[in-house]
Parts: sequence; structure tokens; C-alpha cells
Amino acid sequence: MISIIVTIYNSEKYLVRCLNSLRYQTYHRLEIILIDDGSTDSSKLICEKYQKLDNRFRLINTNQIGLSAVRNVGILAAKGDWIGFVHPADWVEEIMFEQLMTTITIHEADIAACKYVEETRDELIFPPGPEDKRFLSAEEAIRLLLLQNRTESFLCNKLFSIKLFTEEPVIMFDQNIHLYEDFDVCCQLFLKSRSIIYVSEPRYHYMSENHQWESTKVENYYSGSAALLRALERLESQSIQLDLLWLIKEMYLRLNLYLLMVLYERRPKDKHQLKEIKRNLYRFKLSEINDMALKRIITTARVNLSAGYYMWENSDISKTK
Repeated sequence: MISIIVTIYNSEKYLVRCLNSLRYQTYHRLEIILIDDGSTDSSKLICEKYQKLDNRFRLINTNQIGLSAVRNVGILAAKGDWIGFVHPADWVEEIMFEQLMTTITIHEADIAACKYVEETRDELIFPPGPEDKRFLSAEEAIRLLLLQNRTESFLCNKLFSIKLFTEEPVIMFDQNIHLYEDFDVCCQLFLKSRSIIYVSEPRYHYMSENHQWESTKVENYYSGSAALLRALERLESQSIQLDLLWLIKEMYLRLNLYLLMVLYERRPKDKHQLKEIKRNLYRFKLSEINDMALKRIITTARVNLSAGYYMWENSDISKTK
């Protein structure tokens, strides 16, 4: 059986489409664990309706404990041998879990992943990735995560053996991390797994219009720095190729550049906090940055924050975190 975890908070606008896409999967041996983390809209009522309609849906209520803690609740509640995660803002094609399960069974893999498609208001965007079915090493799987870093979740187009989470060493989400916590967990799962299989058909639909970064919660981004450093330290201990480590270092620098510039924009007189975040731009050598636009802005911001802000505001980097 597959346990699918859907973590929900004020998702009423798009939740029905998501739940319908799960209800009508061609693979029927599912339990769909809906965890409502104290929604103040009608999300809970929608979940209760689906629980009555189909006994494969199971609702768990929590009280605003946060995404990482909610995911841990779902993992501990799961009864299936396999576990998947779906964001309530998105939907999946009806064959997705059947295809992933069949692929895992045939190839005796611990993890299966499919391609996803990003839907914007005007177009469909297909991220880079292999065009055929293939096995991936842990390093290749992590590299693919980084190449496809357009979404808010690194988990949702995958199916994992529950044993990867529950057998020693146990892997759970750090409840104090609120950004890139899923990247760190994915890295751990890839490194622990014996076999990872990738299928090239896009089965997961990431609805970018439904995923709006909450810029008021800048404090969440601080924990993202810790998650990336933790993942980096873990991968360095595995002798991962340098260019892959550099990609993670660039993610870290982009995140801290964003934090620095948002703080400068909102509280330009907070010299102490600006200095603390600016220090993170010195963590890695400029020679380790391959993105030339990022390197130019960081070089400038180190010397002159005002000039760096102007460059950042007028660059594509300001649109990414």
C-alpha cells in the first residue's frame, strides 16, 4: 500500500482539484493522509467531506505546528510500505502512482521519481531532466534536484520506501527548519537508498500561481541557510563532486543575498542585523561561484551595499530565493 501525505493550511481555493486527482488514481491501494494544520478557512470541512466519501482518506488535525512537524506526523501515521507527498496546491495525473509503483516493483528500487511540469498562467514549463527511464546514483539524483529547483518542494514527484524514514538511521524533518528542509531530507534519503529509478514522463503538475512566496515571513529564510549548510556538510563527507557542492553554495549565497537585500529595503538602519547577514556572503570564495551575475552582485554588495542593492533589484536574481 502507498501512503500519500497531504499537508494542508488554508488551501480551500485549490484543495478539491488536488484531492480529486488522488481519489481517482488508477492505483487503488492507497491511504491518503490529510493533515490540516489549524486552517481558518474551509479546508477542514473539505477534508471531512472526502473522508466521508472515500474511506481511503484519513484526516488528522494539528494546531499550527508547522510544515516539518506536520510531515513527521504523517510519516509516523503512515501504514503503507511506500510513501509519497503531494502539495495541496498541485495535482497529479491519474496514472502517476501506478507508474511509480510498477517501476519500483520491476526494478526493485527504493525510490522512484517522475518528471514534473510547471503550469503558469500562460505556459507549461518542463524542467531539464533525462528523456528516458534510467537508474540514478545518489549524486545524479541530487544534481537533478538542483537543476529542477523551480518549485517549493523537492519531495512531491517521488515515491519512497517507508523503511528509508523509519529504519536506522531514522530520517525525519527538523521542526526548526522552515525552508529547504525537504532538500536536506531528500539528500539523506538518496544517500541511504540502494537504488533510485527515474521515469521521464511528467506526471506531477506544479501550479506556480498557487505557490506564492510569503515575503512577510522572512524569518523562515534564516533556517533555510542552516538547512543548506547541513546538507553541504553531509555531502562533503561523502566526497561528492566539487561542481555539485558549488551549486549548493550558490543556493546558499542567493538565499542570503535575498535576506540581506530585503532587510536593507525594509530596515536600512538596522546596521547590526545587516552586518550579521552580510557576513554570510563571505562564507565561500568568489572562485567557487560559477554564476557570473551572482558573483558580480556579491562582489559589489561586499564593498557597497547600496550599489549591490541597485544591481540586485534590477537583476533576475531578485526574482529567485
